[in-house]
Amino acid sequence: MANKICNKCGSNVHASVNYCPYCKSSSFRNGNEIKLHDNSLKYQLFYWKQGSYYVLSKSKVAAAAVFLFFSAALVPSGSIGAIFIALILAGLTYVVGSSIHKILNKDRLSQTLLSNNDFGLIVDLKHLLFYWQNKSTGQYVLSKTKTITVLLFMLFASIAAVYNPSSLIGIGIFSVLCSIPTFTAGYAIHRLTTADPIAKVLESNKPKVEQVKAPENSYHEYTAKLNELKHVFGHKESNVRELIDTRFEPPQLTNTRFMHSVDTCSEMFNEQADDIENIIALAGDLTPRIKEELQSKFDVLESMIDKLNQLANELVLSIEEDKDSFAVENQVSEMENLIKSVKEYLS
Repeated sequence: MANKICNKCGSNVHASVNYCPYCKSSSFRNGNEIKLHDNSLKYQLFYWKQGSYYVLSKSKVAAAAVFLFFSAALVPSGSIGAIFIALILAGLTYVVGSSIHKILNKDRLSQTLLSNNDFGLIVDLKHLLFYWQNKSTGQYVLSKTKTITVLLFMLFASIAAVYNPSSLIGIGIFSVLCSIPTFTAGYAIHRLTTADPIAKVLESNKPKVEQVKAPENSYHEYTAKLNELKHVFGHKESNVRELIDTRFEPPQLTNTRFMHSVDTCSEMFNEQADDIENIIALAGDLTPRIKEELQSKFDVLESMIDKLNQLANELVLSIEEDKDSFAVENQVSEMENLIKSVKEYLS
């Protein structure tokens, strides 16, 4: 049931596949779903948080880079306040970056972008330096502008180091000043060719390809909705199982009971999903009666996802606040009652 995300193209694929059917990559990750808050030093130094998601902070990365650069440049000179100066410059960098971040209203990202972040610090830094992220799909695409800028920066730094190897600050400033025009020009071209008004003009100049319109009684919308619900349920189920093991370490009886309830929920979800697939595959016209039957089964799937999500939230709160398990048991009981009512309806 569970899905995973391709690290190369960002596509959602079934957990059983070894290679992405879209780009043939064999590198995958689990979705960035609801999970225990990680307050490790890595996240405090390099990430910002929106809800339960973590996104690499450009302001923090820039501040860290400024601190390391000026520390390396000033400490060898014997200056007593070198570290203090580096900290001040890093702090100013962070304040400026955070201000720009708020002015541009970047502190509320879409669910698509959030779920395609937090791949690990090294991978996230690689994405920051060499890729741009598609706002619609969350997919990372190699950026020619960033790549060329980084290569030119390294080239100019090498040239400056040959002529003035003793001045690290001079090398850095020279390299940055020489690289900025390249990045600015490339970014402007990228924005002009991808902004909505220009993109529409470019799109209008493409050869027209006649699209075959799907009949009104097509089931494609139901298929897409089912695939999305299966994807969401898979991640929720995996996350709940991990939280149960964290809150009630096996072989506790509570762990066994909760896991059994999740197993039953998963079994019921799969049965309902299979029924929907059979209706879509075998039914003819999309009659009102079939619509009603499909909707009732989708309601069951969404209810199960909602119960799993509520259970996950209670487990997280129970772990982080060291609360008793009463609220968690109440959520499990509600899930069991839902499963029981569905079984009675089908019998």
